[in-house]
Amino acid sequence: MSIYKIPTGLVPGASSATTYLAGDGVVFFGSNGVLRLGDGRTPGGRIISGGSGNAAISVKTRSASSGTIFSTVTNVTGLNFDTDSGFAVTDLGNGDVLVAMNSTFKYWQVDGQPGLTAEGLDTVNFIPRSGISIAAVTSGTNKSIRFGLVPATTTTLGGIIVGDNLTITTSGLLSAVIGNIDGGVPNSVYGGLTAIDGGGI
Repeated sequence: MSIYKIPTGLVPGASSATTYLAGDGVVFFGSNGVLRLGDGRTPGGRIISGGSGNAAISVKTRSASSGTIFSTVTNVTGLNFDTDSGFAVTDLGNGDVLVAMNSTFKYWQVDGQPGLTAEGLDTVNFIPRSGISIAAVTSGTNKSIRFGLVPATTTTLGGIIVGDNLTITTSGLLSAVIGNIDGGVPNSVYGGLTAIDGGGI
């Protein structure tokens, strides 16, 4: 293992370490004591040790599948994790931290049907159908989604056609008329249900 010493000396004509263009591999620092490593092409070089003891890094966003880099932030000395996105950071001591993702709903399963897998910041959309109500309870501590049945009507039931001596109210209540019909037995019921949705019975 080789050991190198770093000689120091004043750089004539240089007024700022952030704009000084140092040769490749040259370590330099300014009046604030921040150590920088030159590469021969980047003014100010790369911070390798700051006044707080933190080394600068580059943070990038990239596609895991294609490897395409979308954005780069250089000279980063601090990372912040968004708790609203589910991140938790725990200090393990000795300069180590643990970054964890809190519980999330990634896999949505429907019994007997294909499931859904969330990718990134997906949105789950519940769509009510005729006769079904869906309500999101957003107030309070325990937020929830509630499913219910809409009271039956001729609309939600698809349109019921009743025959003679049967009646149906707008709320979906089916009743039979009781009385003498065609000279029959008193108080007999005539259930002449002829068709439902146009189908003969």
